[in-house]
Amino acid sequence: MSNYPRILDIDSILKRKSLFLFGPRQTGKSSFLRLNFPQAMYIDLLLNENFSLLIKNPELLRKKVELHLKTNKSNIVIVDEILRGAARQISGKERIKNAFFIIFAAYATVVAAMIPLFNAGAGLVRGFAITTIVGVSIGVFITRPAFSSFIEKLLSE
Repeated sequence: MSNYPRILDIDSILKRKSLFLFGPRQTGKSSFLRLNFPQAMYIDLLLNENFSLLIKNPELLRKKVELHLKTNKSNIVIVDEILRGAARQISGKERIKNAFFIIFAAYATVVAAMIPLFNAGAGLVRGFAITTIVGVSIGVFITRPAFSSFIEKLLSE
C-alpha cells in the first residue's frame, strides 16, 4: 500500500499539544497516523468492545491514558472515529419516536392520496380507496402498537 505525499507538518503541530485530524472516510487518516506514530496509544471506537467499554465507564479512558503516559516513551494518544460515538448515543425510545413520525407521515400521505379516489370514483375505484384507507389505518393504529409492546416485552426479559 503506497501513501500519497502529505503537506501536513505533524511535528510542528504536535508541539501545540493536540491535533484534530478530520476528512472524508477511507482517505488514509488512520493509516497515516499508524505509520507515523507506531508507538502511540491507539483507541479505535469502531471496535464494539472499545466503544461499549468506554461508553459504560468513561473514566476508564483517563486511566488508560495515564497508564500509557507512565509506562511508554510516547506521549501520543490517538482516538479514532470519535464522532461515531456521538452518533450512536440515540436511545431506543428516541429511535421509536423518530420511526413513528415517519410511519405517521406515510400514513397521512396514503390517506390524502385515497380521498380524491374515494370522492371521484365509483364502484371498484371507491372500494380500492376504502380498502386501502382501512388497511393502512389498521396497520398504523392496531398492528404497530401491538408489535411495539411485543418487542418491549422481549427486550425487558
